[in-house]
Amino acid sequence: MELDLSAREVLTTTRTVRKRLDLERPVDRAIVEDCLRVAFQAPNGSNQQMWNWVLVDDPDVRCAIADIYRASMDDHIARSAEQRQQGIAVGPMIQDRQGQIADSVWYLREHLHEVL
Repeated sequence: MELDLSAREVLTTTRTVRKRLDLERPVDRAIVEDCLRVAFQAPNGSNQQMWNWVLVDDPDVRCAIADIYRASMDDHIARSAEQRQQGIAVGPMIQDRQGQIADSVWYLREHLHEVL
């Protein structure tokens, strides 16, 4: 199955969509695979193609992955707090968007297990 032009346009022009995901609508496996083919075109460090993809269909496994994601995020938050306490500065561009980014990431943290 091939993506229509509008879906391709979204995939190639949108940076983050965590809060706009329709988590309750199943996506055909062929569409997911086509999305990955588009993703393979993204630039990467030193052109090494060191990405890995795991497609998970089992709901219990998805829930376990969501638990791992939440634990990792909690660890990241704790480390960031430690860095702030130590006076390690965050770049101004990151600081300006930090609240918006954090809100979006937190949304995914709370809803990742709902993905169909």
